[in-house]
Amino acid sequence: MRLKTMNWQMEPMKVQSVHAAIYERLLANNALGIQFDCALSMRGIAHEWHEMNEVPELASQRSQPGVS
Repeated sequence: MRLKTMNWQMEPMKVQSVHAAIYERLLANNALGIQFDCALSMRGIAHEWHEMNEVPELASQRSQPGVS
């Protein structure tokens, strides 16, 4: 899915704690250098969701020799 926004307006959020189960093991030993950056709120933004058959950034990599 691709999100298309008609305008871009956001506000910072105050974060008291962060939990992301999918990253829990990676964050525990910081294997990939992942760290929380910020939280932003976008409310009342006109938007559309579009189905995608491919991710364009990945499609260009597949066309390169030696990349599967």
